[in-house]
Amino acid sequence: MLNEVKNQEIMNKYILISVLLFVSIIVNSQDLSYNLLKSINEFDIEEYDTALVYASKVNDASIVKQALNIKAKSLFELKQYDKALIEFLKLKGKYEKQNSIFIARIYANKKDWDNTNIWLIKHLKSEYKLNPGLLKTDKFFTEFSATKQWQEIWMKDWYTDLDDGISEIQYLAYKKKFVDALDASDEILQDKKDCYKVYFERARIYKKLDDIGNEVYSLKNAVKYAPDNAKYSFEYAKALMRQGKYKKAIQEFNKTTELDKYYPRLDYFMALSYFRYTKYEEAEKYITRYRKIMPNNDEAIWLAGHTFKEKGDYEKAIEVFNVGIKNGKQIAGFYIGKGESLYKIQKYGEAINSYTMALDLEPRNGSIYYMRGMCYIDYDNKTAACRDWQKASKLGHYKSDDMISVNCQ
Repeated sequence: MLNEVKNQEIMNKYILISVLLFVSIIVNSQDLSYNLLKSINEFDIEEYDTALVYASKVNDASIVKQALNIKAKSLFELKQYDKALIEFLKLKGKYEKQNSIFIARIYANKKDWDNTNIWLIKHLKSEYKLNPGLLKTDKFFTEFSATKQWQEIWMKDWYTDLDDGISEIQYLAYKKKFVDALDASDEILQDKKDCYKVYFERARIYKKLDDIGNEVYSLKNAVKYAPDNAKYSFEYAKALMRQGKYKKAIQEFNKTTELDKYYPRLDYFMALSYFRYTKYEEAEKYITRYRKIMPNNDEAIWLAGHTFKEKGDYEKAIEVFNVGIKNGKQIAGFYIGKGESLYKIQKYGEAINSYTMALDLEPRNGSIYYMRGMCYIDYDNKTAACRDWQKASKLGHYKSDDMISVNCQ
């Protein structure tokens, strides 16, 4: 009997240790994933110091290459070129091809022309090569362009007719000759209807022209002919969202996730799509997850606060808007959202103060005057309410006229 009890105790301890180890592995994995996501998103908003800190914390073999890539690029952007070179040279395969241009630039900065030559040629042999116009005007190669090696590089034709055609489209678009750029793209598509790169360039042009219909159509074709390209999928989803096709946008964002679950700002745009689709429970889930990574991001604070407000969780909304206000950012939307939430819980005096702060930032916003007037009327200050509604009316907020006709005669 005693042996059975001891055996059971040993078994229980074994089970407990196994559970603790399992939980530890999950927690550590989440921490590592957090560090990578944090570094990617910070890099995306050009916070290179922070991106470097979090990328340096990742040591999980399954994601270490992605983190190392962010670390190297962050060091490059911070002009710590020697350190960046060490990290870039650790990366092989597709990362080596993608980063060959950075390595060539670093060697050019060091005036190591032999290695500049080697890595620039590697870049020109890769599918990631920049168009010749960008390379020939790159400030890193100013001195190298006076060498014999540079002249010899350009004796070889590195670019196909298609490359040259896309380069021409980009140049014409850069010069804002959009009609000519679209004509040039039409010529290519007549012979090569499946050229996803041309469709993507057309989408960029239509975006500049504010032609959302043709932008969406072009991105749809880019995705059709390059279904594994996460960037195309992401841009297509964003365009669908701007077009008001929120359900399709969400589906496409999910496809982007399947292609690259670490793609920057995915959770934010998923949340924004659900918010505009008035699916606030889903919006809350994604924006909460995004804010765990980027708690002080202004856009995320705005979206989180307004999501809680639309859900009727006004106290939580106020708490979130206060985070943005305490961060010292002068953003009227934080004060407007806070004012709306305070109004809903009948804290009219505090709401008036919040709207007043918003008006300091946007003094010609008729909607703010209108809402502050609503607070004043419920605060039993008809004179102030009518004064605000009259200002709102002069600024084009004609809904105020109805309130004036009822309350201000």
